[in-house]
Amino acid sequence: MNELLLQNIPAELRLVPATGLFLSAIALALGLLLLMRRRRLRESIRELRGISDGMQDGLLVIDIQTRRLVRTNRSMCRLLGYSEDELLSLHVEDIHPPDDLAEVMVEFTAQTEGRKSLSGNIPLFRSDRSVFYGDIASHLSVYHGRRCLVAFVRDVTERKLAEEQLRASEEKMRTISDAALDAVIMIDPTGHVVHWNPAAETMFGYCRQEIMGVAVHEILTPELYRQQANRGLSEHAQSGRGPVIGKTVELEAQRKDGSLFPMEISLSSLTVDGGWGAVAIIRDITERKQALEALRDSEQRLRIAKQAAEVANRAKSEFLANMSHEIRTPMTAILGFADVAAEYVTSAEGLEAVNTIRRNGDHLLELLNSILDLSKIEAGKLAVEQTACSPCQIVNDVVSLMRARAVAKGLTLMVRHDTAVPQTIRTDPTRFRQMLLNLVGNAVKFTEVGTVEIVGRLLDANSQQPRLEIRVVDTGIGMSDAEMNSLFRPFTQADSSTTREYGGTGLGLTITKRLAETLGGDIRVASTPGRGSTLTLTIPTGSLDGVPLIDHRRETEHDSPPAYTCAEGGHTLVDCRVLLAEDGVDNQRLISILLKKVGAEVVIVDNGQRAVDRVLADWKAERPFDVVLMDMQMPVTDGFQATKILRDEGYDGPIIALTAHAMAGDREKCLDAGCSDYMTKPIDRQTLLNLVAKHLPRCPAAAAHGA
Repeated sequence: MNELLLQNIPAELRLVPATGLFLSAIALALGLLLLMRRRRLRESIRELRGISDGMQDGLLVIDIQTRRLVRTNRSMCRLLGYSEDELLSLHVEDIHPPDDLAEVMVEFTAQTEGRKSLSGNIPLFRSDRSVFYGDIASHLSVYHGRRCLVAFVRDVTERKLAEEQLRASEEKMRTISDAALDAVIMIDPTGHVVHWNPAAETMFGYCRQEIMGVAVHEILTPELYRQQANRGLSEHAQSGRGPVIGKTVELEAQRKDGSLFPMEISLSSLTVDGGWGAVAIIRDITERKQALEALRDSEQRLRIAKQAAEVANRAKSEFLANMSHEIRTPMTAILGFADVAAEYVTSAEGLEAVNTIRRNGDHLLELLNSILDLSKIEAGKLAVEQTACSPCQIVNDVVSLMRARAVAKGLTLMVRHDTAVPQTIRTDPTRFRQMLLNLVGNAVKFTEVGTVEIVGRLLDANSQQPRLEIRVVDTGIGMSDAEMNSLFRPFTQADSSTTREYGGTGLGLTITKRLAETLGGDIRVASTPGRGSTLTLTIPTGSLDGVPLIDHRRETEHDSPPAYTCAEGGHTLVDCRVLLAEDGVDNQRLISILLKKVGAEVVIVDNGQRAVDRVLADWKAERPFDVVLMDMQMPVTDGFQATKILRDEGYDGPIIALTAHAMAGDREKCLDAGCSDYMTKPIDRQTLLNLVAKHLPRCPAAAAHGA
């Protein structure tokens, strides 16, 4: 023991002579003191190691001269993926990625030379060669007598990646913002600009440098609304609620030059420096406003044009109605007295003259009817119905009407069916017959030699929309492509020479085309000049469930059954009293002659008021008229007013309207006024007598026919 203590006594003391006891005491005291210090040092080292190993941050002690790692802790070993022994065998270069090593060593050298502290985010290599970012704080110190760099390392990889993602996102948003056509502006809680994209520069005239940090409402809001904007911004800033978000509104903005323009602004909220902020996406809607204004102007002009068109259409309708009335009224006398004259003319020349009058009158009437039909179609007022009818019977009717004309020209008129056809279809029989008459009449007109053939067949019989096809095939003059293109235009024929040679107005096929389309069908044409034409009419049949199909693929020449007629002669209307209210002298004379010839007693008045007075007087005297023929256009009181007065007085006898108006709605107008029936001028003798007989149950002819 003494020897051990003496070894720790400085040599100078050992040279001092002393007693052995004294030296022993000193050596013992010094030894005990050293042992205590070493024990405390070991305990301090253990405590420091425990503290360093318990730290969440990593610890690195680096020898400045050798750049070796001479001290570490458990956290650092965990961060780098090494054991303590493995880590203490490495140099600084071994824990830094090669790409960043040069920069790190510059920083390391600057630190060791005392020029700066090594701090900040530095990339580090793990044992698996993966990279993480460490936030390093360091200082110079002495460790075991060597100058060392002591560094504390915290893993900030997630934060670093988040920052990089944020920067990338901000860069992406900045790129999008810079490329946007709309202005993108960001403001902080005080309303000052923190972002201003190029589109905003263009829109408002302020460059980014002069607008950043400026209160946006002070320069972009028109002076009229500036105080209100300031107040609203202050309220939101104080409340911390931010502006009303999620709305797109239209406002007026001010440019740098002071000019105003309309804008559409959409706001989105965001957090700026712990408070609310906003991103505004702004669009200049000047062009849209101008376009809307132009559209409103166009709509206004369109409304004015529409009103003018409606006025013109009403004027046209009134003109057609007046024309119809003015032409039909004298036509009644012309055609009626032509028939009367034919009964008294015996010479061939006289009969030819009468027939010429009748033929040209019929042509004029046909032209008038065609014009009225076309007008109704164009006005969308042509009434069509859907009823069950026999297509074969309608074809037979047309053939019966056209056969005499075909025979007179030496033509063969035939009917053929390529398939079985329905016994009945649902369509408008009157319009169907009119279309076929136009097609067959046209074929006969333009064919000099050969045949006119009507060919029928059923299409799509098993589908939900079966159709009936009627082809009219002739061997006539034919047409070129250019002529076919103009075939369905009003008042147009193949060329001007056809009008001179064959006559006609060019309205028949136009009306047929429009009627086919109105019924849901179509009409097509195929032709070769000099070899003939084929016009194909197709119309829907309606449902064929339960409808028998007739298979008679042969020529059909049956005439339609005779219609009921009230025979002339034999006093068929004897004892029948008729009041004729008509202001036209010629028509008075004609109608009275037609009625008196079959035995009727006719009383004539020339205006509606006299008709009312006479009808009521005879009715109250218990000698009522069997029928009243009421012209609807008369002086003093017209037929509509007269009929209404009679009905209001309780008169319930038959009143038949006679009118030269044949426009859409005229029949309904007469019936609504209280008339029992309706007849248009010019008056057809047989139609007149049949209509009178229909309303006279006491008339012998009517009784005989079950009328």
